[in-house]
This record gives sequence, structure tokens and C-alpha cells, in this order.
Amino acid sequence: MTTINAQNTLARDIFSTFKRVPCILQSEAAECGLACITMIAQFYGDKRDLNMMRQISPVSIRGTTLKDIITVAHHLGFRSRAIKVELEDLSQITLPAIIHWDLNHFVVLAAVSNDQIEINDPAQGKRVLSFEEASRHVTGIALEVCPTTDFAPRPAGRKISFSSFLNNSAGMKHSLIVLLSLSIVLQVLAIASPYYLQTVVDDVLIYNNDALLHTLAIGFGLLLIIECATAALRKIIILSVSTRLQLHLSSSVFKHLLSLPLDYFSNRHVGDVVSRFSSLSHIREFLTTGVVSAILDGIMAVLTITVMAIYSIKLTLVVLALIVVSLCIKSVILPFMQRITTERIALSANEQSYFMETVRAVMPVRVYQQEAHRLSHWQNKLVAMLNKDVLLGKINIGSSIANQFLFAVENLLVVYIGALLTMEHTLTIGMLLAFIAYKTRFVNAINGVINSLISYKMLNVHFDRVSDILLTKQAKNRLVTRKLGLSNCHSALVPAHTDAHPILIAEQISFKFSVANELVVDALNLSVKRGESIAIVGASGTGKSTLLKCLMGLYTLTSGSITMFYNEKRPPKVAAVLQDDSCLSGTIAENICCFDSAPDLEKIVTAAQLACIHEEIIAMPMQYHSLVGDMGSSLSGGQRQRILLARALYQSPDILFLDEASSHLDTVNETRINQHLNTLKITRIIVAHRPQTIAVADKVYHLKNGKLYFNSPTEVQGQITTEPYGEYQ
Repeated sequence: MTTINAQNTLARDIFSTFKRVPCILQSEAAECGLACITMIAQFYGDKRDLNMMRQISPVSIRGTTLKDIITVAHHLGFRSRAIKVELEDLSQITLPAIIHWDLNHFVVLAAVSNDQIEINDPAQGKRVLSFEEASRHVTGIALEVCPTTDFAPRPAGRKISFSSFLNNSAGMKHSLIVLLSLSIVLQVLAIASPYYLQTVVDDVLIYNNDALLHTLAIGFGLLLIIECATAALRKIIILSVSTRLQLHLSSSVFKHLLSLPLDYFSNRHVGDVVSRFSSLSHIREFLTTGVVSAILDGIMAVLTITVMAIYSIKLTLVVLALIVVSLCIKSVILPFMQRITTERIALSANEQSYFMETVRAVMPVRVYQQEAHRLSHWQNKLVAMLNKDVLLGKINIGSSIANQFLFAVENLLVVYIGALLTMEHTLTIGMLLAFIAYKTRFVNAINGVINSLISYKMLNVHFDRVSDILLTKQAKNRLVTRKLGLSNCHSALVPAHTDAHPILIAEQISFKFSVANELVVDALNLSVKRGESIAIVGASGTGKSTLLKCLMGLYTLTSGSITMFYNEKRPPKVAAVLQDDSCLSGTIAENICCFDSAPDLEKIVTAAQLACIHEEIIAMPMQYHSLVGDMGSSLSGGQRQRILLARALYQSPDILFLDEASSHLDTVNETRINQHLNTLKITRIIVAHRPQTIAVADKVYHLKNGKLYFNSPTEVQGQITTEPYGEYQ
């Protein structure tokens, strides 16, 4: 690692003085390093977003090291150099650069002045800190990143846009056409109102024409009734369309969300996922009301400015000039509003995650007397979010005051010039009043168009957040199901401990959580026969649970394949009790039958009896209708584990995966459950530490360094075999 001092002045890229470094917020909890290298890549012209970079170099929840960032940078065509630098020498390094922050985070150093630094924080957004503030965070490690001749900027990938939602919403275009038609009728009716004012002033008041006044009142009264009825019908249609669209969008996105790989959820905070899903409401609102309002206001603006031009070109040009000034002001503040809104949403998601985590973990918080600590940290996160709200509020207030001032000046000029034109007999009093009325409608309409355009641009923030869900590829299932021929077909419920055809074969499977991580499972082979019970043992942290999830198809393999065989009746059914399993809100019966729409009460009781929980359920006041609480909070650890086992047995599985499924049980219940499972004709793959569970297995495999080593159950307490299990036995 190079040390930099005042004499070691590096040549600064001239380009960096003219271009701002884009700020990209991380989506996953531990991808700050990848977000930083993405910012620098985009600064030099690479258009790929964080989602595309994630496909190049997936990041595990365990985080990213400086070495990992250097590897990714080299892959993208950058030359990188890690240096040790003092805070006062940051101005001497090539910017943008990546600096180590708070010992567990990376940020991009975007600019340095005499007493301040500007950073792009993937967790919080753009920040400007004094040297004194920065000294509490900077660790002294920096990474200079510069493009080489191998650097080739790539175009942006696919993005979710407004048209994507519009095209995928069945019947949406037809509904919009109906809404647009009704809106046009409303606008045409609205155009007539100022003419009523002009006619009354010029033709009724001046000539004292009572008959004409009555006729006008009746005629325009009828138009008012039609206008109100049309407006009511339009609002009813908007309500109906909005409801259907919300159902369609939410269902389709939630369906896709449920099909994503497990690491999508493990790498993100719950609050962030909820926040991204909530962005759909903003998209739905714009689709149902924003689009129609924009078109409606556009039509009104065209109609009114045409009428205004007929009345007076001079007055119309005055109005247009001030509209242009207003538009310029809003176009200047729009990028700032987009950035601050993005940061605000991310901070809100962070605050929600912390809040939900605290509520869910209220017991350890209470036990270790951490209430004040958690409250303080939550308040800090809330204040950070509220500061963004205040900043947005100040921008909106400034924009509103500027807008108000401009249109006050515009109104003053229109009245002044209009009065001069009236005195010159170019306009009548009625025409001037009508022009002012049309001008008011035009200003409101054009402001509506501008605000709709701003809302559309701001909608990109929500499109980007929803894109994180929709553009993530669905989980790939490496499980291959293969039907057996009639000659060697065995029933899925064969007697236990028979030499039946294998039900599961894993061939040379490997798995690691990210490109930079070591293999957790390394070229592993395994063959499991029907009705066989195998146990997988090993030290904690060696990957037993990971292997089990690979065998179940929950993780996408790095290489290799897993085949499950089945007979003519149906594919094999798989059930599991995993370490991180939980009950769902509902009754005990609903949890055992997994909320089956047509539950079999006899099977529910049988499954509970096999799991040795039936007697305890019967002793409860509501018996099988007892509520389990949030995530099973009303149950003890042992009760919860046995209900989860009953849930698995209710499915009548052919293969049962058990990961420390009896860790919370007493010895008596564990022994009884093992005896019950031995009487069933179910293939079992068990991860266990307890000797009594291991002893009932037909085969025992020891997992070490990503490979399986074969042992008989009686050898587990003795010497471990050193030969890896390679050939199927």
C-alpha cells in the first residue's frame, strides 16, 4: 500500500473538474463497495446501473473488502491503487476516489476544498462535511480508480418505465380513453364560463337587457348541471380504474417478489423491501390521475391560449414570458428534488427497518436494558429522514414563493396593459374581464402540465426502486426431476431401509455466496435411496444448512446438478423444518395444514400426534383453533418446533429435510419423534448435532471443507474418515 504526502502530488483528471460524480444508493445491506465502483464507472461514461453490476459481481451479506473492489474495478477496465493518506492530503489524490469510512463502510470522495469534503455515501446520499467531522470517520485508506485503455463504457441496461406499466395493465388504455373523453367534455364546458361573464357585462349591463340575462342564466345553468354530472362520472371511473390498477400492479409485483432468490431477501433490510413495494402506489396514482390530468391540462392550455390570442396578442405574450421564467426556475430545482427525494426514501426505509427490528426483538432489548440505546439510534435515523423532509420543504417553499411573485407580477402587468388597451378601445370591459378569466384558467392549466411533467420526472425515483424487484432475475431451480421407467419404478412410499432406486442424486455440486467468497460446497456428490435416513454432521459454520438448502433447490448452484426421481403417480413432494423457520399468523390448525383451502382435519391431528404436540394442543382452551401469535410468539421454542414438524408431515412428503429440527426439544420428546419418523416410509436428510438423532440414521456424512466424508452411525463419536465421499453407495 502506497503512502501519500504533500510531495507525492498526483495528476488530477481535468475531466473531473467539469463533471459531477453521480450518487447511487445501495439496495443491499452490504453492497456499499459495489455501489462506489458503480458511481465511478458511471462518472467515466459507463451507463450500467447497480443491478447490472450486481450480476457481474454478486455481493454476499458478509460484505465487500478492498481486495474485492479492486477485483471488480480490474474486471471493468480500471487501474486501481490503494494508498494510505492523511485527511489534510485528500486534495492530492485523483478524484473521484473510494475511501474507507467508519471501519465498515466505503464512500466515494467527490470533491475536496480548503476545509470541507464532499462525499457520495451509498447509504445516505451526498454529504458535505468539515475536516473536523470527517476526521471522526475517515480511516486513512483510499483507493484511486482510473480508466485504462481496456475500459469500454457499456450502455445502460433494461429499465422499468411508464410505458412498461401501461402496456402490461389489461384494459388500462381503454379506461384512459374514456377518462380522456369525459375530461375533454369538461374542458369544453369550462371554456364557456368566461364568455358568460363577457356577455353579461357587455350586452346585459350596458343595455339593461333583462330577457337576455334570464336566457343566459338558464342556458349556462344547464351547462353547469351537465358539467357537474360529467365530473362525478369521471371521478367514479377514476376510483374504479385506480382500484383495479392497484390490484393488478401489486399482485404482479408481489408474485415476482415471491419468486426471487433467497439472497435477495437476506441481503436487504425488510423495511427497504417494503418501501420499494410501496413505490407502486405513486406509480398507480400517476397512471390513473396524472396522465389524464396532464393531457387534460394540455388541452385546456392550448384552447385557452388560442382564445387569449384572439382577444390580445400583446397580453398573451406577457403571460407566456412569465410562464417561461417559471418553467426555467422549476427545471433548475428538479435535479435537486430528485436526489433529495431518493435519499429521503432510502433513509425512510432504513428507519422503518430499524423500527421493525426493534419491535421484533423487544425481548432481548428489554433483557439487556437497551431501550434507551435503541430509542436514541432510532431517533437519529428519524431525524436524518426529517432533515430531508425539511430540505424538500424549503425548496418547495422557495419555488412556491417565486411562482407566486411571478404570477402576481404577471397579473399586475395584464391588468395594467389591459386597462390601457380598454381606454384605447382595443378591448371592451367585458373582453378584458373575459381575458383575465381565460388567463387564470391558462395559468392553472399550464402549471398543471408543468407539475405533471415534474411528477413524471420524479416518478423515475420510484421506477428505479421498483426496478430493483422486477429486474432481479427469478430463482433458478437446479433440481431436475426424472420419471422412472415401469421396469424399475418404485413407490414413493416404500418400506424404510430397502435397497430401492435412489430418490435424489447430487453430482459435483458446488456453491458459494458470491464471486469473491470461498466455496461453501465444493464438487460434492451424494446419492440418497428411497426410505433412507442420512445424517450430516460437522462443526458449526461449515455449511451444513447451506448444503441442505442447495439440495432443496433453494439456492442456485455455482455448478453441478441435483436430480430427483419419481414414479408414474406424481413428482416427489418435499418438506422441511429449517433453523430459521417460523409460524405464520393464524391458528395452530392453519399452520399445520399450511393454510390449505380444504384442510383435512384427520391429517392435521395425525401430523400433530407424530410430532408429539397433540396432547399439548388439546390442553389449550381453544385447542387447534388457538392463535400462534406473531411468528409463533405465543408458543414455546419446543412447541413451535414441533408444530413446524407437524406442518412438514401434513404434506406427506417423500423427502423430509430436517435442520436441527429437535434442538429445542427435551430428550423424551426427541426420542419419541425419532421413533415415529422411523415408522414412516419417508426419505430423511438430517442435519444434527445430538447423538440420539444421529444414531437413528442409516448413514452419517461428515461435512468438512465443502466435501462429505462417509461414516457409519457408530463411528461418529470416534475417528472421522479422511476420504471424501465420491462414488454413490
